[in-house]
Amino acid sequence: MKDDEMYRHPRLHLRGGTFYFRAKVPLDLLHAYPGLEIKFSLRTKDRKKALQLVQLESLRVEREFETLRNEQLVAHAPLTLITSIDQEFITGITTSFLRDALEVDTDIRTGDMGDLEREIRQEGLEQQMQALREANRTGRVELIDSLLKVFLRIQGFELRVSDVEYRRLALAFLQAYTKSVKSLAQRDEGEIVETEELAPAAKALLPRAVRQTQQQLTWTTLFEKWRDATARRPKTADEFKRVLAEFEKFIKDTPPASVDKQQVIAYRDHLLKEVKQAAKTVDKKISILRTIFRRGVSDGILDSDPTLGVIVTMPTVQKKSRISFTTAELSQLFVSDMFTGKSPKLAKFGAAPYWVPMIGLFTGARIEEICQLRVAEIKEAPDLGKYFHITDEGEGSTVKTEASRRRVPIHQRLFEAGLLEYVKSLPNQDGYLFPSLTPDKYGRRSSGLSKSFNAYLRNPIGIIDTRKVFHSFRHTFKHRSRELSIPEDVHDALTGHTGSGEGRNYGNGNEEFPAEPLFDAMKRIDFKNLTLPIFKAENFQSEKLTKRTRKTKSTSTGNLK
Repeated sequence: MKDDEMYRHPRLHLRGGTFYFRAKVPLDLLHAYPGLEIKFSLRTKDRKKALQLVQLESLRVEREFETLRNEQLVAHAPLTLITSIDQEFITGITTSFLRDALEVDTDIRTGDMGDLEREIRQEGLEQQMQALREANRTGRVELIDSLLKVFLRIQGFELRVSDVEYRRLALAFLQAYTKSVKSLAQRDEGEIVETEELAPAAKALLPRAVRQTQQQLTWTTLFEKWRDATARRPKTADEFKRVLAEFEKFIKDTPPASVDKQQVIAYRDHLLKEVKQAAKTVDKKISILRTIFRRGVSDGILDSDPTLGVIVTMPTVQKKSRISFTTAELSQLFVSDMFTGKSPKLAKFGAAPYWVPMIGLFTGARIEEICQLRVAEIKEAPDLGKYFHITDEGEGSTVKTEASRRRVPIHQRLFEAGLLEYVKSLPNQDGYLFPSLTPDKYGRRSSGLSKSFNAYLRNPIGIIDTRKVFHSFRHTFKHRSRELSIPEDVHDALTGHTGSGEGRNYGNGNEEFPAEPLFDAMKRIDFKNLTLPIFKAENFQSEKLTKRTRKTKSTSTGNLK
C-alpha cells in the first residue's frame, strides 16, 4: 500500500499546502447550515496530523447531524395532520422551499465568501446537479425523500396520504430542489435570478408561527381587532357583532383563518333564497364581513379576505327606502292627538311629540340631532336671528358626519307655534330641550320616541307605506328646498349633507357656511295650506312630571293637616 493511500480520507483535502476539512451537508439538514458544505482549515501541513484531526472532526460532525435530526423530531410539535393533498398545498410547499433556498443564498452572498469557499461551493453544485438530472430522468424521488419529510415537519405538517398523492408531492419537490441548485449555479455564473420572480411570496406558505396564530384566532378576537382600531359607535359595533355571530353560526364554527370564498357565497345565497332578505340587506351584511376580514388582513392576523369578489346583484330599479310626506299626510298628522297632548302612548315623552316632528319638518334635521339639543344650543346671530347649533360638543352628543355640524336658522312658524315660550318655561336652562327623553343603552335619546312615532303613523294616522317614517321629514324639507330653487350648497348646509363642489372642502364645512344665505333660505321655506297647532304647555306634562307633581301636592296636604 502506498503511503499517500494510507493517509487518505474522503473529508480531507489539501489546498495551498494546508489541509482542510470538507463535508457535504445532508439534504435533510440543509436548512440548518448556511451553505451546501461544512469546510474549515485544520491548520496543519502535516498529513499524519491532518488525518487524525479529520477523523475526530468527522465524529463530531456526525454527532452534530444526529443531534439536529433528533431535535427536528420533537422541536416542532404539534403538527397539522394532512390527509389529502391538492395542487394548492403542493405549490405552497415547493414555492416555500425554493424561496427559502434562494433567500439563504442571498444571505451567504452578503457575507464574506473567499475564493476557496466559492470553488468548493461550485464543485458541490455540479455534483448535485448531476445526481438531480438522473433523478428527474428516472423519476426516483429517494434522493430528496429525507429532505422532504424534514421540510414538511419544519413547516408543521404530518402526512397521512396515499402513495400516489405523496409521489405527486415528491416529484414536484424534486423539481423545486433542482430549480434551487440550478438557480444558485446561475448566480455563481453572474446571471440575475430574482427570488420573487422564481418563488413569489403570494404562493408560498405563511411562516408556521403565523399559521398557528391564525389557527388560534377566534371570532371574538377578530371582532375586537376591528372594533378597537378606532372609535366605534356602540350601535354600529353591536350590529357588526350580530352579523359576525350569524355568519359564524351558519358556517358551523369554522375558525376565521379557515373560511373560504365558497362559504361566504353559500351564506349570501342562504340569506337571499331561504331567508328571503332584500338584496340591499344582504349586501350590507357581506360588506360588514368584508370590513372585518380586511382589518384582519391589514393587521397581519389573516392571510386573505374570503369575501373578495363576492357580490350581491342588486335589482335594476331599487325601491326607495325613505320618501317624503304629502301635504295631505302632513295636514292629517298635525291635527292629530300627538299635537294636542291627548295620546296616552306618547304622554311619557312630555312635549317632545309636539316639538320634535315640528322641528324636523322645518329644519330637515335627523331625529337624534333634534332630541339631543340643549337649551344653550339655541343661539343668536347678530342682525339675523336665532338658530339651532347642531354639534357634538356637549357631553353625550354625537353627529353622523363632520358635515353634520352646522347652524340651522329657526323658522318663523316655530316661533309662531310658541317655541321660545316653551324654552323659557323649562326649569333647567342648562339642560336638554326635551328633558323627558331618556337615552337607550347606546346613549341615543331619540330611540323610544322614534319607534313610537313610526307606530303612530301606521295607527291611528293610517299611513301604511313603511317607507314613510320620521326621516321622511328630512326628505320633505329637501324636496321643498328644490321646488323653491334654493341653491344646493345652501340646503346641503342646512341639512348637514356633504356637497360635491371642491369649494366645500375649505374652511370648517357646514359649521362655517355663511349665515346670511342660510337665514334667507329659511325665510323662503314654507308648506302651503298646512295648518299648524299652537303649543299649549298644560297639555304636554310628561307622566313622570305628573306623578312627581301629585306626590308633592299629597305631601303638602299632609303637612297642612
